[in-house]
Amino acid sequence: MKLRLLKPLRICIAMAFFLPTVFIFLDVWETGARTFSDKLLFLQFVPSGLKFLNHPAAGAAGFIVVLITALMFGRVYCSAICPLGTFQDLISRLFFCRAKKPGQRRRPGRYKYCAPRSILRYTVLMVTLLLFFLGSGLLLNLLDPFSGLGRIFSNLFRPLVIFLNNLGTPMAEALGIHAIYRVQWPVYAPVAIGVALATLGTVGWMSARHGRLYCNTLCPVGTLLGLVSKCSLIKIGIDAGSCRSCGRCEQV
Repeated sequence: MKLRLLKPLRICIAMAFFLPTVFIFLDVWETGARTFSDKLLFLQFVPSGLKFLNHPAAGAAGFIVVLITALMFGRVYCSAICPLGTFQDLISRLFFCRAKKPGQRRRPGRYKYCAPRSILRYTVLMVTLLLFFLGSGLLLNLLDPFSGLGRIFSNLFRPLVIFLNNLGTPMAEALGIHAIYRVQWPVYAPVAIGVALATLGTVGWMSARHGRLYCNTLCPVGTLLGLVSKCSLIKIGIDAGSCRSCGRCEQV
């Protein structure tokens, strides 16, 4: 496969996971989208791992597939399967496009190389695992990328969809369209909304300023798969001493 085909392939795979996941969280009409949620959750690392711990079965062993994939090809999960990773890419692209002046050509590289924040990311991973094995999954739930995306869309974007739906229902009925109907407002806890806003603010700021900084510092899944991918059969090596920030590797 030619290298120029890898990026379009990654984008297609990422959208194949991202769009159905978002639709599940925003499905206010109960169209039955949750019936295929198990298929999407199969390859989501933390949900699959937790399900396997409660009920060990082949149908809950998706996290093992992710680990094997990381051993073979590196952090494929982070780049294409994780919906929060795709969400960060969209935010990063949005702010990068807005920062450019009209008619300005794309710069060779959007970001400069920076040394990995190993102390921070390994500390976060160790504390998360320690608390989890001590019986508290609070930090894991807060930092898990799938749960984070779910909080953002369920508590912040879902109410907007309900509002627009109920606003447009009378107009649709006036036009003889009855496929749209009013949706009852659920009860939203202020704490849940606050945590969702904090998650969106943290992830959004990191993505807008530094790309996938969340994946490489705070996300325990990214750190764990990063450790596994050090032994991967196929990997990309960058010599920091010879990097000239030309951006050619980013384009490829």
